[in-house]
Formats: sequence, C-alpha cells, structure tokens
Amino acid sequence: REDQIISEAVDFCGLVTQVYTDLGFEDVSVKLALRPDMRAGDDDVWDRAEQGLRDALSEVGLEWEELPGEGAFYGPKIEY
Repeated sequence: REDQIISEAVDFCGLVTQVYTDLGFEDVSVKLALRPDMRAGDDDVWDRAEQGLRDALSEVGLEWEELPGEGAFYGPKIEY
C-alpha cells in the first residue's frame, strides 16, 4: 500500500544498515536510482515514490547520491 512506503523503507534501511555495521562495513555508499525515460506509471506516482524514498533515507540518517534515469521501469530504488 502506498501509505506504507516510508515506514517500510525506513525499516528496510535500518535493517540493511545494521547488517553492514555488524559485518564491519563502515563506508557504505547509498544511491537513489530515479525514474528512467522509459517507465510505467505517471509522473505523479513517480513523484510520490521518489519523495517517499528520500524521506525514508533522511529519517534513517543516511546520505545518498541521486542517479537520475537509473531507476527500474516500475519504480525508483535504493542501492547499496
């Protein structure tokens, strides 16, 4: 459900961050892959999805690099 995007992404990012920390990785780069030219869905849905992932990354306290055009055809994605 759309209303769960941020909370689920926050939980996931927290889990991944903890796993990397437990394994001794200290300098993990995070990237946010944004909408490609060829994609499903309309811009309004993409705007909400991309902003939801940004909000989740901010809430977890992660810094990230944005990669315009590198998202999957079905949605943006967080890459570690």
